[in-house]
Amino acid sequence: MLRRLQVSSHIEPSTWNCLDKDGYSYAVMRAYKADGYPDPNAIVRALPTARGFARCILLHCLKSTCFLPQHSLYNWYQSDQGKSGGAASVYLFPDRNVDDPASQVSGLVTALKNANIYYSDHPKAYTYDRIWLDIEIEAWSGDKAANVRFIQGLIQGCKNNGVPCGVYTNEYNWSTITGGWTGASDLPLWYAHYDGVESCSDFAPFGGWSRAAKKQWKGNVALCGGLVDLNIDC
Repeated sequence: MLRRLQVSSHIEPSTWNCLDKDGYSYAVMRAYKADGYPDPNAIVRALPTARGFARCILLHCLKSTCFLPQHSLYNWYQSDQGKSGGAASVYLFPDRNVDDPASQVSGLVTALKNANIYYSDHPKAYTYDRIWLDIEIEAWSGDKAANVRFIQGLIQGCKNNGVPCGVYTNEYNWSTITGGWTGASDLPLWYAHYDGVESCSDFAPFGGWSRAAKKQWKGNVALCGGLVDLNIDC
């Protein structure tokens, strides 16, 4: 059983090292927020000092695009967890108010590349293996057909960028947003059920998925000085 972590806050290397000792070898980090921008906790953190901005100018960067490398993804690669052969994924919480959903995926992929992080299907330093599309009830339209088209656009964005994607949701969210649409069932499913049980034996098919790839079984857990969600492979 492979134990995984989901994080949406800044995580220091010492926390990643501690989590590695607790048996967690795979991390999924929020890298794109519902406000339509990459998550600064995961990918970039703005330079905080005048010295940093001076360095930025020397590197011919724009002030708004100069960043230090100490973000959660970078810290993970530098940790025991990353160095011991673990794998990392990212997830995208979409901005439903953007007309072109594919552009959000492109924006995320570009932000990762700007941070020298690239997609690879073979886990290694400074790579990620998948973008998970976080489909939860928040600012979605009551028009289920429009919602389906939006999700299709996100999936197309993954295809346009040559990056595999998966879907994070559960039966309630998926049915409410899409009406039970089955058109994404060829993608891996990561479902959420906070039953406190580290097992996928509770899974019931929905949305065309007959099995799940991962389960999130407990959320907002304080571990090793960080706040994480707990997951397992099914």
